[in-house]
Amino acid sequence: MKKLFFIFFFMSTFSLYSQKILVLDINSKKPIENVQFFTQSRGSVSDQKGLVSVVGFEETDIISIRHISYFEEKIKKNKLLDTLYLMPKNNMLKAINLKESKISQEKSDYIFFKKTNPEMHRVVSTSELLKKIPGITSQENQNGGGSPNFKGMEANRLLLVVDGITLNNGIYRSGHVQSSSLINPFFIESIGVATSSSSSVYGNGSLSGGIVLNTLKPYYKADKGFIHQQYETSSSSSMVNYKMNYDINNIAMVTAFSIKKSDNLKMGLNRVHGYEDWGNEEHIILNGEQKFTEYTQSDFMHKTMFGNYKSKWLLSTFYSTGSKINRFDKLNDKDSEGFAKYKYWYYGPQNRFMQSLHFYTDLGGTIFDSLGVICAYQNLEESRHKQKNSDLYLSNRHERVHVYDLDVSFKKKFSRGFLNYGGGVRKQKVLSSANLELNNTYYYNTTRYPDGGSNIDDLFFYTKIRFNLSDFFFTDIGCRFNVNRLNMLFEDTLTYNFPFDKVKNENQSLVYSLKINYKPNKKTLIYTSAYTGFRNPNVDDIGKVFSKNDNYVVVPNPDLIPEKSQNIEFGFSGNINKILYAQVMVFKTFISNAIIRDFGNINNLDSLLYDGEIMRIQMNKNNEAALIEGVAFFVKYNLLKNITFNVDLSYLKGRDSEKNPLSHIPPLNSKVNLKYYTNDTEVSFYVKHNGTKKANQFDAAGVDNFDEATLEGVPSWTTLNFSISERIDKNILLSVAVENIMDIHYKTFASGMSASGRNIILSLQTNF
Repeated sequence: MKKLFFIFFFMSTFSLYSQKILVLDINSKKPIENVQFFTQSRGSVSDQKGLVSVVGFEETDIISIRHISYFEEKIKKNKLLDTLYLMPKNNMLKAINLKESKISQEKSDYIFFKKTNPEMHRVVSTSELLKKIPGITSQENQNGGGSPNFKGMEANRLLLVVDGITLNNGIYRSGHVQSSSLINPFFIESIGVATSSSSSVYGNGSLSGGIVLNTLKPYYKADKGFIHQQYETSSSSSMVNYKMNYDINNIAMVTAFSIKKSDNLKMGLNRVHGYEDWGNEEHIILNGEQKFTEYTQSDFMHKTMFGNYKSKWLLSTFYSTGSKINRFDKLNDKDSEGFAKYKYWYYGPQNRFMQSLHFYTDLGGTIFDSLGVICAYQNLEESRHKQKNSDLYLSNRHERVHVYDLDVSFKKKFSRGFLNYGGGVRKQKVLSSANLELNNTYYYNTTRYPDGGSNIDDLFFYTKIRFNLSDFFFTDIGCRFNVNRLNMLFEDTLTYNFPFDKVKNENQSLVYSLKINYKPNKKTLIYTSAYTGFRNPNVDDIGKVFSKNDNYVVVPNPDLIPEKSQNIEFGFSGNINKILYAQVMVFKTFISNAIIRDFGNINNLDSLLYDGEIMRIQMNKNNEAALIEGVAFFVKYNLLKNITFNVDLSYLKGRDSEKNPLSHIPPLNSKVNLKYYTNDTEVSFYVKHNGTKKANQFDAAGVDNFDEATLEGVPSWTTLNFSISERIDKNILLSVAVENIMDIHYKTFASGMSASGRNIILSLQTNF
């Protein structure tokens, strides 16, 4: 399909010889400024009205037509017409548009929003991709994975949403969850960070925000694809990504798959922090190579779109699987005699299947103008396997989660704004099994979660109204009502002798949001908001039996109630002047009834036998009130026409009611990026910096993995990085990057393994 289209504005032969050409965007039909028309000897540039003079060009000249945001074209002067359309690089053809995954979510609800365009840029992992968003950090306990952190919220307190479907489920835990690895970065089309409205739109789990990932969409009449290959030296990893968009009889489809194989990750060797032995245990490190960090990952996605201009259906299928993942932070533990404590400690292959059906229509009536419906099913499998060198048996514990979602949303416009409303239901079933293994013979073992199964039912209703107070001011008011029921059955009543065999936990929550927006122009938004959030205790909170460090065992507590939050937030995004653009967010979050781990008793006993050892009892309790406050900002400064200078920074503080440090509070982090770009070339030199996390700033419960830090805490670190991408022609893109140029040794906050040392990344993409 040609990417350059021509139309006549004048039905005469005069147009063939017009001396000015009007250049327009194929989608928006708006004029394009600074389009270059040139040959080896002549050149011309379009003005603000999109007009470019071709006086002086010979009729037989082949004119190159270039713009940084559009595909390059070449055409003879005598073939030019009065008006031509250029195709944007980030939009091959007009995409099938289902509005947002939820029609109640507006783009203005995102304080930070990013088009990822994976076809144009080197990407290592989704964890690395998320860290490109201001305010997001990541904790890493495995190679290729990462647990994102936003506003001090991580794991089960931070929503992860893919195409309008919440990934958080009944066994999302309070520790670090490496769930971002389940979404391939090459499948992601855009990332939005939702704040004030997320509690009313997405509900359970959104105490202070959510990360919304939108994946690739099908395109009509665009048989287009690419093959991307990548190699990384620090882990000798190779990756192949494939995407194809095609259509048959008005049915549009996109298919993508990815395979990555990684060997052990090499840490940096330049220990500028001065700790020679930190993270360098001889039984698990060999010449800077972190043993047992290898893995493989395979991902598949397919979407089919059909319908007409007014009503559309989208059927999506995702599948992700991988190899076993060794628990590196456990394999580096030593026993009392200084030897490796564990023979095995690994997660089994994590398999995720998700299928969804989206429906959208503009054929409304009296009570709505548009309707969106999401039906989804998720099937997740995970397992834990461990054996101490002193143990005879390998302990195996398996979990399977089934999640069913139905969400119906409506939109009704009126003269001064619009009303969004909707509701739905979510059903979850958690199945847990376990065994002890010796020589392929299996024996009884206790399960991590109730062995009789667990069920969670959520029923919810939400609404949001936008009211335009004037041409520049508008308000968003939202609320959500949620009913949650959790039932668990303990069939084994003898091993631990809990005072219950059935657990029922029922909660109701009502949350609200108020946001006042000032938008003086299309590119500038200033807002202030107040909103509440909640998180219902899940199966992991209430019914888990496990030990983190073999000193304490966590037991069930059926009396938990929802965590609640109250938030105040201020934000700005827009151009300060012609060369300076900024995004800023300042917030305070007060958490009540926070669920924390504390000492407890069962049957008047403070200890019990778990995995062959007597351990002190702990349980989750609603014992904490906490305050988190912080700031995140992004600034882009256009130094010259083709040179930009970017800075992003985030800083958080978190304390409980007794001024003790909270978990999940990363130190100051920042990134400075100097970028030069042309139509075919992009060169970046960037610096990443993380501040010091002192020992007295770690949480007391051990969630932040203080045992993986130094005695003084986690030292600050700074890395120098470089990348260059060159488009050889319109179908071939070659990229080279060097990360951590100085080969600095460091760990990101709360991580169990050392970060990558010097890493050279080679990337080749071929379009077809």
